[in-house]
Amino acid sequence: VWLSTYQGLHYVEPPTYRFTPADVLGAPADLAMNGLLVARNGHVWGARWGSVTESAPTGRLLRELPARRGFYDRENRRLAEDGRGHIWIGNIEGLHRYV
Repeated sequence: VWLSTYQGLHYVEPPTYRFTPADVLGAPADLAMNGLLVARNGHVWGARWGSVTESAPTGRLLRELPARRGFYDRENRRLAEDGRGHIWIGNIEGLHRYV
């Protein structure tokens, strides 16, 4: 189970059900997450304050898309994946598509 928290990306694994930080394998500038998406390929996308991140199923950070590179607002809130595998990013000021 993946969790988005203000302390970053975490996962919970049975049988201990402990919260384990995943961002230790390459932390973005701002850990706080507003939402997450597990894509069909198993990658975990995080909607964060100031960026959107893509992590491998192991938790390793693969990509960071910072807000200063084109998002209308730094408060990224929601993520969705369409049938073509494009990631849609919603924030306070608009909707973005990552191809």
